[in-house]
Amino acid sequence: MLKKRNVTIVEAGIVDIWPEDNEHQNFVYQGLAGESPPDPSFRIPAADTGTEIFFNNQELLNRFAAIPLPAQKAFLTKLREALEEHSVEELHLRVRWAGKKTRVIRVINHNNHHLDLFLI
Repeated sequence: MLKKRNVTIVEAGIVDIWPEDNEHQNFVYQGLAGESPPDPSFRIPAADTGTEIFFNNQELLNRFAAIPLPAQKAFLTKLREALEEHSVEELHLRVRWAGKKTRVIRVINHNNHHLDLFLI
C-alpha cells in the first residue's frame, strides 16, 4: 500500500544555488544546455585513479558505466598495468560485444593520466 507523505519542494535555478559567477558555473550552464560538447563526446571519472576516462561512443560508455565500481577499478588497473608492462601508449582490446560478435576497443593512455576508450 502506498503511503502519502507531505514533502516540501523548492524550485531553483543554478544561479539561485550558486550565485557567484565563475568559470565552473559557465561550464555547467553550457554543458546542461548541450552547448559545449567535450572532445571526445563522453567522459566519466576513472574508478581507479579519479582522473577521466573519455569515450567516443555512448553505447560503450553505457556498457562501461553498468560495470560495478570495484570491477571497473580492477579492470582499469589491469589495463594500465598492461600498457606499462609493454611500454606502449595504445592497446587494442578485443571484447565480446553481442552474442558471438566481437569488437575492438582502442585504449589510449595519455601520459599515465587519463584514458581514452574508443570503439573501433
